[in-house]
Amino acid sequence: MIILVASLIVSGMASVALLNSWGDMAKLTAEQSDGRLADAETDVSIAGDRANVLYQNTGTDDNMTIYFQNKGSRILDESSVSIFIDGISYTGSATLTLYPNSGVWSTGSMLEAVIEDAAFSYNSGDRITVTIIVQSELSGGHSGSASDTAEVRLVV
Repeated sequence: MIILVASLIVSGMASVALLNSWGDMAKLTAEQSDGRLADAETDVSIAGDRANVLYQNTGTDDNMTIYFQNKGSRILDESSVSIFIDGISYTGSATLTLYPNSGVWSTGSMLEAVIEDAAFSYNSGDRITVTIIVQSELSGGHSGSASDTAEVRLVV
């Protein structure tokens, strides 16, 4: 009889431990699911005519103008934008302007990036690789991320 009572007590404690573990697993799975959902709802693309990207080589710094569009359903954080030209980061030397100028990079809105650098030495017709990486604004404790890479042709 003592063995039976001891067995019931031990199995009861094991059940409590298992139930707590399952609860923790369910919480973790829900959090990961929310994070994946945030990534799925975050999207950006290089917009405009990729064969006709404006490049100006007058003055001290050459510059190019590239447009990016929010294609996702989440608001993008324009302060999290990273722009790469041929693999080199030009985020700090880019002047960013939202269209429409609402201050919110919402679905369908465009971001104009004018990227300047004295080291640019491109010619009209040159092809470059442009990459953008963005994050969405924090919502429900999660933010998503997205990127786009494309080859574009510069036109003076």
